[in-house]
Amino acid sequence: MKPRVYIETTIPSFYHEDRPEAFAVARREWTRTWWDKRSYLYELISSEAVLDELNEGDYLKKEKCITLMNDIHLSH
Repeated sequence: MKPRVYIETTIPSFYHEDRPEAFAVARREWTRTWWDKRSYLYELISSEAVLDELNEGDYLKKEKCITLMNDIHLSH
């Protein structure tokens, strides 16, 4: 059985970060590296609350953030 990891809103937000500041670039790269090369080692779960939060507001990367969550199992 894989360890379970809860995915909250900062993960898709950091994955699609596009600010040029060094701290933002570092967060984006760390998140992408984990997501693309290590996340398969875990059972990824999230919740409706996270999807609701990602759906709120109007921001440039909204659709990309939501799409990243498409295959994540929602816990109850």
